[in-house]
Amino acid sequence: MTRFKRYHLWTIIILLIAGQNLCFAITAEELKGLMEQNARITIIDTRSRSEFAQGYILNAINIPCDILKDKTLPPIGKVVVYGDGMRKEDVQIAVDALNGQQGIDADILKGGYPVWVNQNNYRSPQFGIRKDMFPSITYQKLKKADSEADKDITIIDLRYASQNNVSGKKKFNNNQIEKNLTNLSEIFPALYIIKPDVQISKGVGTNSTGKISGLSGISKKQGHHLYILIDMGDGTSQKIARRLKAKGITQTAILIGGEKIVKRKGEPGTGSVVTEF
Repeated sequence: MTRFKRYHLWTIIILLIAGQNLCFAITAEELKGLMEQNARITIIDTRSRSEFAQGYILNAINIPCDILKDKTLPPIGKVVVYGDGMRKEDVQIAVDALNGQQGIDADILKGGYPVWVNQNNYRSPQFGIRKDMFPSITYQKLKKADSEADKDITIIDLRYASQNNVSGKKKFNNNQIEKNLTNLSEIFPALYIIKPDVQISKGVGTNSTGKISGLSGISKKQGHHLYILIDMGDGTSQKIARRLKAKGITQTAILIGGEKIVKRKGEPGTGSVVTEF
C-alpha cells in the first residue's frame, strides 16, 4: 500500500471515530440569541410532565426523554433539546435519534433547565411578582448522577447549618450532629461533597433571612458546574441558594426532601413534608 493510500485510510478511520463521539451542544446564551432573533427553532423539554408544569423555557414543547428517543418527527429543522441537567446520557441518546431523522438538526442545551432558569432567561409560567424559584431535583436523579460519576456536580451539605441556626450561635457541635445524620459520602461516593461552616442569624423586621456567614469557600465554577444543596428539609437550602445567587453563583438545585429523603433512600414516607420551592 502506498504512503498516499495509507494516509487517506487513517484519515477516514479518524473521522469515523470522531463522528461516533460528536456532542452537538448549544449554550444558554446562544439559545437566547436565537430566540431574540426570532429564528425558526423548536425547543423540546425532555423532563417529566410534573417538572414541565412547574416551569419551562418559553415556547418549549414537552416530550419526555423515554418517548422522544423513539418518536419520529417531521422535518422541522433546527431543534434544541434540554433536560434537568443531570440525565445527560439519556438526553444525548434522544438527540442522536433526532439527528438520524431527515430534516432535523438537533442540539443539546448545555446545563439543561437549571442553567437556563438561573440565568434569568425567558421562561413560563411567569405571572407577576413571585418568590425566587430555584430548580429542584429528586433523590433518584442525584443517585443516577452519582452512578455516572458526574464531575460537573458538587453537593453542598447544609444540614449542619440547619442545626446551628439559632441567633447565629452554634446549638450543637459538628460531632454531635454527625452522629444523627446520614453519611452522604456513603450514599453518593462518586460526587464531591463540601460542608461549609454556615451560620444563619435570625432576621430583624423585614429581613427574614438575617445574616449568613461561612460561604466564602464556595466559588463560581467554570463551565456548567451544578451545586446541589441538601438541608434538613426546612428551607435552609432556599436561603443559601438566594445568597449564592447574590454572589453570582446561579447554577444551583435543591434536593427535594433533604435529609429525610436521603435517610429513606428515596422511598416515600408517611406524613413527610416537602419544602415548597
